[in-house]
Amino acid sequence: MAKLKLGGHFKITCRAKGSSLTLVTLGRVDTPGQSQTDHGKSDPGSGTTSTHGGGSTTTETPPPPPPPPPTQRDGHGVVSALSSTGVTLTLDGGGAPLSCAITPAPDSAAAAAKLTLGAHVGIVCRLDGTRYVLSGATPIT
Repeated sequence: MAKLKLGGHFKITCRAKGSSLTLVTLGRVDTPGQSQTDHGKSDPGSGTTSTHGGGSTTTETPPPPPPPPPTQRDGHGVVSALSSTGVTLTLDGGGAPLSCAITPAPDSAAAAAKLTLGAHVGIVCRLDGTRYVLSGATPIT
């Protein structure tokens, strides 16, 4: 391990774990202005903090995880595709069509019974695992 003394030039790398940091590498930098090479082994983690020379600190924070998908999607438009396993709605306002699976669940089966190809409707789809399932339908006149 490198000997460290107050006022010396050194480099540390830490990994973020929850609300604390864990030391991953520690190394002496020979002279200011030279390339600061890592004298220890590095283990890339979820974020690092490096301190150089006179105490300046650089922190690299990993990007936050993507937000969870919405628990439901809804829209109104024309039923452009309908089968026993799914429905697709061409939305009145344009944009990407809204597609939902149809399952044997009571809410899904009841909503599907209200749909016909070409009908103008409003639908609600609930998140079920990684897919959206039809959970409500209302004819629009």
